[in-house]
Amino acid sequence: MEIARQMVVLSRGDCYGLYHATAEGSCSWYELARMIFSLTNAKISLKAAGPHEFPAKVPRPSYSVLEKMALKARGLNQFEPWQKGGRRYLKSISATG
Repeated sequence: MEIARQMVVLSRGDCYGLYHATAEGSCSWYELARMIFSLTNAKISLKAAGPHEFPAKVPRPSYSVLEKMALKARGLNQFEPWQKGGRRYLKSISATG
């Protein structure tokens, strides 16, 4: 829903180019899983993995959050915090299930 809203805003303007598009804020995979399990009342034992528990085949940066400076600089950013979007999405899929 959020990406669709963002696409509508971009399609109605004349600011052409390449844009990064993502929810506001950042989270780890652990934080995302914790929120999902909490909101769905899943009884899951969750533990954050250490940085070397799952070695990658290629080097990864220690911090790699996608930033959407171009959208923000042009006043076009339509995204809400990831937590709010996540809650809305989980609520929508539980209502249809």
